[in-house]
Amino acid sequence: MKRLNLAVTAQIESNTLDYLVERLPVWVSPDLLTLTALLSSIVGGSLYLFVDKNPYFLLAINVCLFVHWFGDSLDGRLARLRKESRPNYGYYIDHIFDSVAAAFFIGVITISSLTITAVWGWVLSLMFLSMIHVFLKTKVNRVFEFSIQQLGPTEARVGLVVLNFLIFFFGNPEFILFEISLKLMDVVGGALAIGFL
Repeated sequence: MKRLNLAVTAQIESNTLDYLVERLPVWVSPDLLTLTALLSSIVGGSLYLFVDKNPYFLLAINVCLFVHWFGDSLDGRLARLRKESRPNYGYYIDHIFDSVAAAFFIGVITISSLTITAVWGWVLSLMFLSMIHVFLKTKVNRVFEFSIQQLGPTEARVGLVVLNFLIFFFGNPEFILFEISLKLMDVVGGALAIGFL
């Protein structure tokens, strides 16, 4: 199956991953990287529930986003390098765990104190529709597109990291817009939902 990645970070990311994968210790297995990515998404996403009690959890979420990128990006690459790849199993596990990661990192924002509206639920739903679109298109065209236009999973992670830093340093102000109470995260979620549409 052909792979296509037109994302902004694609070339830099590919070079970085090529460098890292050859330097992983022998005890690091593809399955360990997959499990690490899964656990980091569950822990990181869950921490959104506690940011009202301690804003430093936003920084911990950023660490989890980095760990998730590391494990999720290197597991298949390591399996191919060591000639341990299981294409069908790997494809299924990778994408089901990507869905779990989206549910935790994006979905938990909706039920956290960072938002007033359910707009991040729409972001998650539209992200899932985009993922389904990519998976079905892959089956039909036999080309797996890592990105939609110039945006892919790494850009999504970077966006969340930047957003977490902004809220950590400048807060998440609440204001009234068209007689509706909103927080900054609601406005950002609304813009993302429109972008997905």
